[in-house]
Amino acid sequence: MSIIQGTAKGGSASFYDFPIGDSLRFDGSSYLSRSLSSTSTFTISMWVKGSGGSNDYLFKSGSDVGLNWIAHDTDGRMYMHANNVDVGYGERYRDLSAWYHLVLQSNSATARFWVNNRAATTNGSTVATRTSFTFTGTTYIGCYSTAAPNYNGYMANIQFIDGQALDASYFGETKDDIWIPKTFDGTSSTGGSTVSTDYGTNGFLLDFSSISGTTINDTAPIDTNHSSANNWTATGF
Repeated sequence: MSIIQGTAKGGSASFYDFPIGDSLRFDGSSYLSRSLSSTSTFTISMWVKGSGGSNDYLFKSGSDVGLNWIAHDTDGRMYMHANNVDVGYGERYRDLSAWYHLVLQSNSATARFWVNNRAATTNGSTVATRTSFTFTGTTYIGCYSTAAPNYNGYMANIQFIDGQALDASYFGETKDDIWIPKTFDGTSSTGGSTVSTDYGTNGFLLDFSSISGTTINDTAPIDTNHSSANNWTATGF
C-alpha cells in the first residue's frame, strides 16, 4: 500500500508505478540536520502532509534558503523563502489530511516553486530573482533552527539534486487527473531506474527505508558524482 494515495484510486501498485511506502513523522520538536557544502544550482523535491502548526519550516539552510509551510491556523499558505525573497503566498492549502508535492528549483540567480505541479506565484510572477541563491552550512529538515516549535506533520521521499535546476515533472506525473510520484531517473518525461550520477556532491534521497539509530541514511546510489552517502542526524524522534 502506498502512503501517497489519490482520492479516486487508492494506493494500488497498478496505479502507482512508483509507490512511496515510508514516511517520517515530525512532532513539533523533532528535526533532521546535516552540514552541506556550498551549492547555488539545486532542486529540492519532497512530499508533505501537515497536522497543523504556525510558520512550519520544512527545509532550511544556513544561507537562509528554504521551504516554509504556514499551516492551517495561518491560512494554509505554502511558500519558498530564499534570501528574503518569497514565492507562493497566494494559494491556500487547508486540507491537512492530503499529501502535497513541493519542488524548489534554483539556478543561483532565479528560483521557482511548485505545489502539486502548480507553479506558485507572488504578484503575478512565478520567478524570484536575486543575485544569488546559495545553499550552504548547517541545514535543517523540519525546523528553522534547533529551537521548537518545529514542523508538525509527515514527510516522505525527500530528494536534493545538486547541480541541476529541475521542474516538478522530473519527480511526478499526472495520472487520471491525479498528481502522483514517479522514480527520478534524470528525464522529465519518463520514470525508470534511478540514475545515481544525477544527485551530485551534496545530493541525497531520504526515503526513510534505512535508519540506523539516530541516523537517517541517504539511499541515493553511490557513483562518480555522488561518491559518498549524505546521511542525516535525527533529533527528538
